[in-house]
Amino acid sequence: MIFCSYLKMQIYQAKEILDEDDKVEQLCDEFWEWRMRESPEFASYCGDQRYCDQLDDIDTAAFQGFEVSCNDI
Repeated sequence: MIFCSYLKMQIYQAKEILDEDDKVEQLCDEFWEWRMRESPEFASYCGDQRYCDQLDDIDTAAFQGFEVSCNDI
């Protein structure tokens, strides 16, 4: 009986860790997609062809928008 309780506790803890891993993976995916959108030249360099028709926007307004986007993530 004690072993079953211990095993159940270990399974529950493993599930929590896997749920956190999924959240981290989702955050990394979201960041990567955001990075590709914000820097189409970097996206092209990395082989992502979705943004090949665009150039990076490097004016002051774009930089401020970039900063806001970073804070949102």
